[in-house]
Amino acid sequence: MLITNNRPSTQPGPLVTVGVRFHDITRTCLLERCLLSISTQQDVTVHVHIVTQDFQKNEILQVVKLATDIFFESGFSFEVDNLTNPKKADLRARCLNRIVNRHYEAQRSEFLCFIDYDDIWFSHALKTLVAPLRFTKFAVSYADVPCGNVYYDSDHVYLREIVDLFGISRKTKRDLLAGNFLPLHSYMFHTASISKEHLAYDETLARLEDYDVLLTLARMYPFTGQKRRTIIGLYNFYETAAADINTTANPFSGDRLSAHDDTWKEANTSIRTRHIGLPWTDFLGEQWELG
Repeated sequence: MLITNNRPSTQPGPLVTVGVRFHDITRTCLLERCLLSISTQQDVTVHVHIVTQDFQKNEILQVVKLATDIFFESGFSFEVDNLTNPKKADLRARCLNRIVNRHYEAQRSEFLCFIDYDDIWFSHALKTLVAPLRFTKFAVSYADVPCGNVYYDSDHVYLREIVDLFGISRKTKRDLLAGNFLPLHSYMFHTASISKEHLAYDETLARLEDYDVLLTLARMYPFTGQKRRTIIGLYNFYETAAADINTTANPFSGDRLSAHDDTWKEANTSIRTRHIGLPWTDFLGEQWELG
């Protein structure tokens, strides 16, 4: 089932496709917070592609109403796309591929990014990410997203502290060789510069599917860290609901996933085996001082 709303935007600026994965209707309050953060984006026009997993018709309509109410004033367009999931599998990578495929097929925009329903952007996020891509040959831009320690209780969220866990502001794309320092909503793709075959998420990976794609792109396309010091949002960790929301180990909780968790270990081994020994290209303009 696919429901679209293509009202003309009242906002100026380049059109950006934003993909949002949403799998738990009981967490609608978190989706609302995420969509509200999208609705505040400045100096861009946005098309939001929300992908749900095996929702009932009334649940889909609930999401449609929420998006309609939130994007009414901005005029941002959106679509709600429900994937059937009879086996109750984790469709995290399939959701991303659905958004990518629709983006390339529609050809409405040359900029694509993602944000998970439990995270947020600040109002300058998209214009920050799109700026270094508009008139250059860079394929990916990224900015800083620190981690938020969030207490979740009765559909209310309380931010306790913000920590610079990944050190994005101090890293270049070569740091991807050591591990993924980029949360899903910290970067944007310039799809006019990227072959669709290279922007495909491995649906056999239970974790780290985004890291696999970043390594693929970093080997053959130029990245820009021009905005790496600009904070554009929060990567939220929910101590009281970590098992239900975060699949990444919660750095703020004493009950963290083991560093040797089999799911993560298997995914990491598969990715490194796939990429090891492949040629890597550094492009002009990717180097800068880390002062």
